Order: sequence, then C-alpha cells, then structure tokens
Amino acid sequence: MCMDSYDMSHLEHEALLLVVTSTFGNGDPPENGEVFARQLQAIKMTGETTPDIESVRHISATYLRISVDSSDVPNSGINDMDNINPIGPLSNIRFAVFGLGSSAYPNFCAFGRYLDTMLSELGGERILKVGSGDELCGQEQSFGDWASIAFEVACDVFCISDDLNLKEVMKSATLKPQIWSKDNVKLVPYYGNTIQDICKCLSKGPSRQAIEYKMMNRVPLQDGEIDGRTTVLVELEAINARQTSTFYMPGDHLGVYPENRRELVDDILAHYSDDYNVDQEYSIFVRVNQMDDKNNGTEAEKWIPNEKLAITSLREALTRYMDVTTPPTQQLLTLFAVNATNPSDKARLKQLATDSARYEEWKASCFPNLLEVLNEFRSLRLPPELILTQLPPIQSRFYSISSSPLMSSSARIDLTVAVVKYVTHSGAQHYGVCSNYLNEIKSGHSVYGFIRSAPNFRLPDDRTAPIIMVGPGSGIAPFRGFWQHRSKLIETKREDRNKLSKMTLFFGCRSPSMQLHAKEVQMMVNNGIISQSFIAYSRVSGHSKRYVQDCLKSQSQQIYHELIHERGHFFVCGDVSMAEDVCKTLKFILKDNGIDDPEIALLSLKVFDARYVTTAREMFEALCNHIKYATNKGNLRSAITIFPQRIGKREFRVWNLQLISYAGYENIETDGSGAQTPTPSSQIIGDPMNVEFTQLCERLGWKGKRTKWDVLPLVLSVPDEDPQVFTLPEELVLRVPISHPRCVYMSFHSLNTRQIPFKCFEELDIQWYALPAVSNMMFDVGGLEFPACPFSGWYMVTEIATRDLCDPQRYNILEEVAVRMGLDVRTNSSLWKDLAIVELNIAVLFSYQKANVTIVDHHTAAESFMKHLDNEQRLRGGCPADWVWVVPPISGSLTPVFHQEMLYYELKPSYEYQEPAWRTHEWHITPGAQLSRNSTNGTGTPRKLRFKEIARAVKFTSNLFGKALSKRIKATILYATETGKSELFAKRLAHIFLHAFNVS
Repeated sequence: MCMDSYDMSHLEHEALLLVVTSTFGNGDPPENGEVFARQLQAIKMTGETTPDIESVRHISATYLRISVDSSDVPNSGINDMDNINPIGPLSNIRFAVFGLGSSAYPNFCAFGRYLDTMLSELGGERILKVGSGDELCGQEQSFGDWASIAFEVACDVFCISDDLNLKEVMKSATLKPQIWSKDNVKLVPYYGNTIQDICKCLSKGPSRQAIEYKMMNRVPLQDGEIDGRTTVLVELEAINARQTSTFYMPGDHLGVYPENRRELVDDILAHYSDDYNVDQEYSIFVRVNQMDDKNNGTEAEKWIPNEKLAITSLREALTRYMDVTTPPTQQLLTLFAVNATNPSDKARLKQLATDSARYEEWKASCFPNLLEVLNEFRSLRLPPELILTQLPPIQSRFYSISSSPLMSSSARIDLTVAVVKYVTHSGAQHYGVCSNYLNEIKSGHSVYGFIRSAPNFRLPDDRTAPIIMVGPGSGIAPFRGFWQHRSKLIETKREDRNKLSKMTLFFGCRSPSMQLHAKEVQMMVNNGIISQSFIAYSRVSGHSKRYVQDCLKSQSQQIYHELIHERGHFFVCGDVSMAEDVCKTLKFILKDNGIDDPEIALLSLKVFDARYVTTAREMFEALCNHIKYATNKGNLRSAITIFPQRIGKREFRVWNLQLISYAGYENIETDGSGAQTPTPSSQIIGDPMNVEFTQLCERLGWKGKRTKWDVLPLVLSVPDEDPQVFTLPEELVLRVPISHPRCVYMSFHSLNTRQIPFKCFEELDIQWYALPAVSNMMFDVGGLEFPACPFSGWYMVTEIATRDLCDPQRYNILEEVAVRMGLDVRTNSSLWKDLAIVELNIAVLFSYQKANVTIVDHHTAAESFMKHLDNEQRLRGGCPADWVWVVPPISGSLTPVFHQEMLYYELKPSYEYQEPAWRTHEWHITPGAQLSRNSTNGTGTPRKLRFKEIARAVKFTSNLFGKALSKRIKATILYATETGKSELFAKRLAHIFLHAFNVS
C-alpha cells in the first residue's frame, strides 16, 4: 500500500510493519511519503497515535529535512538494547525498513533511515537493521538478500518458524520468481471514439496531477553546439491554467513526462511481424483471483482492466508511457529468457537474471536500452501483452524552474535545459530522453508535467539576508528565477531596493562562448539586482583551469562575513560531484576563519547529539564528555548536549540546576529530647540555593564531605524509571581558588590613609568552578520539547563575585570580606558594600585570568550585547531581551545596556524555565528504599521481558489448551516512491511474506 493511502488510525494496531521507500533529491521524502513522515513526527510531538491533522500540517518541511539528515541507526545487527526500548505509542509494532537510493548523492537512503529511527523512537521493535539498495550497483541483489532475512527473522520473532519448513518456503518464495504468463493478459481491439485523457494516464496520485503545457518557444543559449554540448531556454504555458493549479515559486521544479525518440520506437516496432497492427488500440484486461462473496467466499477468476494503462496502442505505449531506455531489471530479464527461442540467448539471459555481478558488469558497459537488448538477443520475441503490462512506466524528469511567476503568471514557465548526448563504453550513441525531447518538439505541441515544490530551496523571507548563489552550467537555472523575482518586486514597488541584501552569483563553464544568460546577468548587475558576478572558465586556451571553487576561495572573507555575521543563505545547484567540491570548499573557508565545526557553523557552538541514549548511564557518559570538551583545560568552549525529546509525559531529565554546582547542608541541632532543629540559613554549610536538592541526593544514597565546596553528583532520569545518582570524577571539575592581585588596599573611608592586608581572601578559602553549564531549562523548537538540553559557555565576573558569592540567599560573604578589609560595616554611609564588592570582583577576575580560565568582565559583555542587539534590529527588526538580567549587578549605569530600552517577548526556538524534576517526578519507589531483589535482574534495574519471550510464552500456553496458533499474523507493507521502483519491490516482498503472513 502506498503511504499516502494508509489510514494512520490503524498504525498502533499493526503487528508487523514492513516499509520500502526511496529518497528524493538530496535527502527529501518522496511526495507520497511526506504526509506519513509528518504524521509520525506529530505522534512523536504529541504522544498521541492519532494526532490532530492541523498539528501534522504545521510541521515544517525544514524540520523533516533536518531529521532526515541526522537520522542514523547502528550498522551492527540487532542487539538486546533494541528489544528493551522504553514503551512508546507504537510499542505494539515490530518493523523493518528497506531504503532505495543512489550513493552518488550525499544523503543516501536518508528517508528510509529516518523512518527506521522514528519508528524505533516511538517504541516499535526493530526486527532487522535498515537495509539499503544502491541504484548504482547491486540494488536488486541487496533487496533480495534483505527480504529473505526479513522473512526468516519475522517468522522467528512471531514463533511461526516451527510450523513451517522454512527452507522449502524460502526456496519457493525467493528463488522462483513469479512467472508472467501471456494467458493472464487479454488484448481486445478498441474501436470506440473516446479520446484518451493523457493527463489522467500520466498522473500518479493527487500530488502528481499532470498539467498540459504548450511549447511556446525555444531559444538557444549558445551559438550552436560547442564541444558536443548545447543548452536551450524552453518556454512553456499551461493550457488550462484556470482549471489546474499551476502555482509555483522560484526554486521549485517542473517534472516533465518525456516521449521516447521516434527513431528508437520505430526500430523496436520493426522487430514485430506483420501479425500485429502496432497502431491498433487495445483494451487491456488482466486475469486475477478474487474472493467471491456470492459463492461462499471462494476464489474466482475475474478479468479486470489493467490498472496502469487500460486502452492504448503498442506505438502509443512505447512512445509515451513505457520506459524503453533504462536497462531492464534482472526480474524483467527472467521474463525475457522465457521468450527467447535460441538456447544460447536463453542461457545468457538467465545468467544475467541470476548473476548480479555479471548483470552489473553488463549494465555498466552497455547501459542497453530495449532496442539494444533485442538486437543483442536476436531470437527474443516479446509479445505485446508483456510490453503493455510488464515494462516499467516512463519516469518524469525534474528541471529547476528558470523563471518567476511575477514576470507574467504562474501559467508561464521557463526551463534551462542542457541537451544530453553521450557514447556508452560499448560505443553506442545514446540520447537523454527528456532533454532531447524538449530540444526537438515543435512549437504549439503539448508537453505534460507537474509542479514539485522545493521548500528548502527558496528566497529567504528575511530580505536583508545576503544570498550567495553557486550554479555552474545549467545549474544557473533556478537562480534566474531568483533574480527575476527580486527584480519584479523592486519594479512593482513591493520591495525597497535600499533595504534588500546583496545577491552574489558564482558561475562556471568551459569558455566565454558557453556562458548562459550572459546578457541578462550583466543587465541585472548593472541594475543592482545582482551585486557581484564571478565567472570561472575551465577550458580557455592559454589559461589555467579555473572552477567555481577557486572563485569561492578568492572571496573567502566576504563569504565568511555574509554567512556567519550577516546570517546569509548559501545556494548550490548542479551535479553531485560539483556540489560536494563546493561543500568542501565552504568547509575550508569556515575552518580557515576559525570555525572548528563547519557542519554546525554556529560560531563556536559545539552540538553533541545524544538523542540515541536510552539509559541514565549513557546520559552520564554523554555529560562527562560535554564537561571535558567544554572545559578544555580552562580555554572554555561553548557546547550543548541534546537528549531525546519529550513524548507525552515520558521525558529524559537532568535534575541538577547546573552540571557543576556546590552542595548546601543544614546544620541540624539536637536538643535533650532528641528533637532535631535546622539552624538558621546563615549557618548553612555550602550553597543555600542547593539545600533542598542536596537533601534529595542524600536520600538517594549520596554522601558528601559536608564542606562548603562539595560538588554535587549528577541526578539523571530516563522515562518510566526513578533517578540515578552519578558522582562526577574529580579530574573533570576545574576549580579556581580566589585571591587578590594586591597585598594591600588603600582605604579612603577616612581622612587618614592606611594600609589593610588583603590576605583575607586566602583566609576565607574562596573557590569557584570554571564551567557554568545550565541544565534545568527546556529547549523548545518547532513544537518539539527537549527537557534535557544542558548548555555551557563561560562566566561573566559579576555572576560569580556578586550573585553567587555575595547574594544574601547564596554564600553571602560580602560582610565578612568587608570586616576583614577593615571597613566600617555599622553604617551604610561608609559605602562598605560598594567598596567590598568591587574588590571581590577584581579578585575573581584576577584569579580566573591567572589560572588561564576564560572569563569576561561586565563592561565588555555589555558592549558585546549592544552589538548583538543592533545586529538583530537591523536583520530581523527586533530582539527580545530582559533588562533585569542583561544589566550587570554592579556598575549598571556605567554600561550601555542600562540606558537601552528593551522589550521582552517570546520567540521560537527558545530556552524556557521548567519545574525542577524532583517536584514533578512520579516515584516508583520511595527515595532511599531498596529495590526488592525479586523484582530486579540483580543489577537494581527492573527486568524487562522481550517481545520474543512473551510470544513464546503465549504459544506455550496455547499449546497447553491443545490449540495452535492457527490464525496468521497480519503484515502490512507500505511504500513511498518517485519512480515506481519501491512499489515493485514492495510487491515482491508481499509475494515472499504471503507464504506465512496475512499481507495487506
């Protein structure tokens, strides 16, 4: 079943779910898989198995893309950890996923991996690691191997392998493919007057409704064919624009359904004898077995119209509907072998059909189309019934739209088309199907296609964000739409030219004569639409080769500044190898300008993805890694660690307010009767802010040394479990002892100047930790909540000296410092608080600098924030800020932020405060109580039964009552496809699983 036809209300009730899916473009879902992906994401967001459809619609395509890019699963086999996933909304499901794709693209099989990860995160049990089939090599073999293993594993998991002769079943299911028979197809001559609706025949689902366009014009973009290459501008116009949705945006694609070359079709038809009228239209019927409700539910044979193509002629089918240029698959070669009469041809075809290595070698060398196969195997006679029902349908070819709907209307579309011609390794001349079709079709003739949205390739909503466009050759196509769109916005006064950002173009070709849209680009530069244009020529006589990568390197400072400081957008369009080289160049530019991790490119923020964790121990290990990286021997580095998101009420939590903080102990006095009374807060040992949390740690079994500077343990919890306590290794916690730079202090609180010793700081034994790492806030992004998302940077001096050490609700040492300094603390008019707090800030700043630990003073921090505020105001029209927190706690009026009006409002993504975990946690066992030995596996962790064990127990119980598992387990197979190949593989998978499961 196709994913876009699946009823999601059935998902939580599935027993076995098998998924076969392709990946579109650079990691996107196929169109008929997008809604399914959004629905899974909505389940994850809400914890509900049937989320409101509005929540599905509001999940951004960008988030899906990020999820796809970051998804991964272990390459090893299934281990015990896969079987003890926390219970989730899809915990009833067992699943396996196979992805199809091309390793020529960087995000190989990304959507398949995304679905595999998502189903696991939602509680499903993965019975087999995600499989992948590479279009470039051995895809059919990979799928066959995976399908066989999936069938065996599924039989074992559901405890039905004992009821089957598995070897015989596998032999029957996988080694003997379903043989097509001419007797199951009937061609009935059609003499009706009904004109076939070509749009309806080509359309594939609601998202692929074909639109009829008229070829309006074709303009050569080069002076004739140069080096065997030619590029043309194709101008199309929708015929029924009012009845059909033709809306598009710059950056979108047009999927074009081509026609096969007339010469190729005629030569294929020449292989048929005069017995067939190749221009006669036929109604095509296929024989199927269906349940007959009128005959006690028994199977009955029925003839039904062919699903994909009901009425057509052989010529029309080969011209418009059938793919005759792609090498036949191994499964198709099996059918060909049956129809070859020469024993040598038959043997060779069988060998190619069964030997994957020979097949791949043959395909790579010849890349044979149907005509070349017929010429190679001269005895091969393919009946029309086979061609009309078994050849794969012709696939659309995608072209970046090279125009803006503002130039005329969305009914008009321009395409920049590079006409493809090449010679195979065997010496045969081949032609690109669609590019040559568009280059040869006459004006006024119809062209069929559909709009495919590309939401990740759009002009940015922020018109002030710089745009960098890299498009060698025909890769310039979408950028023509970009500059036309911007030009029209300015021309119609919808945008102010002075408020628009820079638009820079990097273009490459072999020589000046091959430059595309040269006059239009120059006009846009002259008009100020394009700020700068850089062109690289790679084949100019007497000059060294130069590529767009070289142009990028020459402008590295500009690119770095626009991307990082001005939050610019970087677009690349072209072939995969070029895009990879451009990506490497961009990484080099960012690294050369001090960005350690260009993959993140968020200044120096290091992101640790810990969404894979399932246990508190794994959380602890991830946090230790975070602390070690961020501390960096005092040269602090910003970092963030992201643990799994909240699903319903199930969440991962770090209970500490900060990853590193000091304990606070109440001094308990006992009177003569044994009653205990807490001492006043002034006599608390350590940090009063952490008294409640320290008591919790002690109830959980932790024991501190009861000093002022005891580092608290980490308290971590995972869904459905009580928290666990982990002591941080001492070597991970970098501490800074506080001392003062001067030994004497010149006191001016009286007319008599006198010296006061400054050893009081050493006598107070003050210290603080180097790394501030907030761990109690929640990260909210795109409607997803990450309650465990600790982040760290470095301290501003006033945070330690003023807020932590001097606040009356914290260590409250200000008066003690002032007394030891000899200041008069009896009256406020002596300004002893001001004098002491300044010196304490000096001491902290001096101590951190002396220890080579990163820290910033409040004046520098305030100036930096003002630059940030101005930048955000210029780029985004505002910046939320809380004046109370931004203004430093001392010398506030001396900093620029004090005089700045600020408006606090919420933006997403955001960090938000949340209730401490110990106040909201639902305890399974009272803190301090010991787990019963009988309820654990000996390690203190409640035992979790695996599904296989439960299934075996159920079967054993059934056998005791003399009843076997007679009802077949339901297996649901879903597919998502752009070309139809995933659908074909899904049907083959269904054929295998029908031997033991009830397949739907």
